[in-house]
Amino acid sequence: MSTEPIKKLLNKWQVEDLTIEMAIGHQFQHISMLHDTDRQANIQRHQMMVMLKEIQTTLKSLRHDVDALIAHTGMPPTPPKGKRGPRKKDGD
Repeated sequence: MSTEPIKKLLNKWQVEDLTIEMAIGHQFQHISMLHDTDRQANIQRHQMMVMLKEIQTTLKSLRHDVDALIAHTGMPPTPPKGKRGPRKKDGD
């Protein structure tokens, strides 16, 4: 069984070229398609959340490693680019 786009079904309904039984059948098919799409979206959202947690864990580990390296070398941390302190005036 196949169904038609909603707008086409509405047009058929308006000109009384669609019986109630046919309309219900089409709507069940549309609901089924929406359910499948929603299920796939939920699966993808779950996969993305797992990936995000893995990225966050890796980032925290890298931050810890960088902090340990800075402490080990005694280097002062440098500010990120674009986050410089106030500019010195000429003559200071």
